[in-house]
Amino acid sequence: RRLLLNFRLSMIFKCDLNRHFEKAGYKISSLEEIHTSGATQCQYFSLLLRDGGKRFIKIGEKVDFEIRNLNYLAGIDFAESPRVLAGSNSERKILVMNYATIPSLGYDMIRLFNKGSVSIDDLLVMQEGAFDFLGKLYLLSSDKKILPYPQSLHERVSLSLAMLRNLKGTSIIDGHQIDLSKIVDIPICITDSGSFPISIRDMCLRLRHLIIDSDETSVRKIIHADFQPPNIVGDENRAIRVIDFTDMVYSGNPCWDLGKWSNYIKRFHRVAELRALGQDEDRQIIFHKPTEFFFLEDKNRVPTDFLLIEEDARRKFRNISGLSEAEIVTVGLLSEFIVNVYTLNRHCVFYPHTIKNVLMYIRESYQKVVDQI
Repeated sequence: RRLLLNFRLSMIFKCDLNRHFEKAGYKISSLEEIHTSGATQCQYFSLLLRDGGKRFIKIGEKVDFEIRNLNYLAGIDFAESPRVLAGSNSERKILVMNYATIPSLGYDMIRLFNKGSVSIDDLLVMQEGAFDFLGKLYLLSSDKKILPYPQSLHERVSLSLAMLRNLKGTSIIDGHQIDLSKIVDIPICITDSGSFPISIRDMCLRLRHLIIDSDETSVRKIIHADFQPPNIVGDENRAIRVIDFTDMVYSGNPCWDLGKWSNYIKRFHRVAELRALGQDEDRQIIFHKPTEFFFLEDKNRVPTDFLLIEEDARRKFRNISGLSEAEIVTVGLLSEFIVNVYTLNRHCVFYPHTIKNVLMYIRESYQKVVDQI
């Protein structure tokens, strides 16, 4: 019954959208919903026009932010100017953009690379194009007058801990019932790595001074802030560009972009695939909670070519950011850790079948920082 209700609501909503676009002068051939691996609570559609044109439609969470950011970038000739329609009710706005010829280029490249269907050379070409585009963004002057929260690494950690402390309810992970209100305080241990148990709260406390120092010493740039392969697309000339400027920060630490990118390639692509697939858990991660600890074991094999990919990403990032090698390595790894902490609340609320993955990646990325320093 629920599936039938959701289907009926979806059909009503699409009919409402059709009427809205036709009223705005769009001659519609078809309107189809797009299902993505993204974590944002949005709806996406492809709009095919009778003249053969195609548009990308986005509705939902934080669309207002993306409209603001795209208008800012369009004002300095960096991005396509967004077309905005008033929504079907007072709470919705509809973002209309040109449709990318290869809309899932980055996501598919990583997924197929990990299956052995894409060569490392092809992946490095995609990565180079993505960083070239990011470098053009870094040439823009940062703007401290526009300060949507959060801006700094420390602010992201503080916000993350506050949200995690306010979690309510329980979740079932591999048959174990977990009290989400305590998730920030339960020590995590990766059983096959020799790591010691430590809670998320204590990880953040131990790295606090490093996080604050990184914010104080880093250069400030306009950063994309959601720079990862699923936001890489290709156009009809096979040129690579970056999309989704929803989370853009006007005066931020550029290492956040590197951390977001590296974390996705090393780990988070698995969460993106789980979100795309639905409710199936990652069977490669074994979760145990026989005592007051979380014990995690990862049976997944990381591609041996990853070190080359990571080195290439850091080299490209050094060229476009102007940061030192030491800062790129240390703050890049620190950003990977904060990326994982920052996203845990959202996955506890909307994607509980991915919780054990995010816990694993928090503990693993924390250990990488500790080993580095």
